[in-house]
Amino acid sequence: MIGRLVLALLLIMFAVPNTAFADGSPAEAAASGAGIMVVGPDPYNFESNEPIDGTITIKVKDKGDRQSPLQNIDEVDVKAQFSAPDGDYEVTIKEPLLGHEKQPTWFGVGLDKKMHGNTNTGTRKLPKMEPDITVWGWAEILKNGEIIHRKVPAQVKVKKDEPLKGVTLEIETEKKSLADTPDGYLEIRWDELDQLALPVKQERMKQIIAFAGLIFLNVWFGWLASQEPKKHTSA
Repeated sequence: MIGRLVLALLLIMFAVPNTAFADGSPAEAAASGAGIMVVGPDPYNFESNEPIDGTITIKVKDKGDRQSPLQNIDEVDVKAQFSAPDGDYEVTIKEPLLGHEKQPTWFGVGLDKKMHGNTNTGTRKLPKMEPDITVWGWAEILKNGEIIHRKVPAQVKVKKDEPLKGVTLEIETEKKSLADTPDGYLEIRWDELDQLALPVKQERMKQIIAFAGLIFLNVWFGWLASQEPKKHTSA
């Protein structure tokens, strides 16, 4: 019986696609059309804004939480283009931000990570939330076709529900040191998603394997316990 259970568990493990483990968990999102650019001294006062129009696409691959970013490097590909009252912007994020002086970055990509509010992650000015996708990366920014910043820390949050539903692009909202922008930062929001694809299949497969492992351990220890009376009887 134990042999058959071991064989079944091994078959399940080898039947899992490699992408469920080594290749990471891919996720995508997109938004387009009308949005807002926050203006004024408080980047999180969404009532103080100017209209923008544009698009943003997010494609990421989360390689999992690890002890070191050298084990695997998350993949990020974010492209945003939008027209604001002060000019036309392009933001590209291709390189993950592996670490930050104040915030966890989850080596570039986080899926369903708690932040803000009383979590000690991110600003307390926003309510506690659990974005479907969080991206930390190095951004290149163009304004009216000219590069104004080559490598600045940026964050993207994607949420399918409130609070902060939609896509939020944040750049230098704490230091406010972003030159050639109205207030030294960029806080851009689209409140409707065009697309959201999360790695449900791979996560479910991992859960199945974990569940199968627990069943095996329970049966194994049960079998060991059942052998004890036999040993005492034979003795």
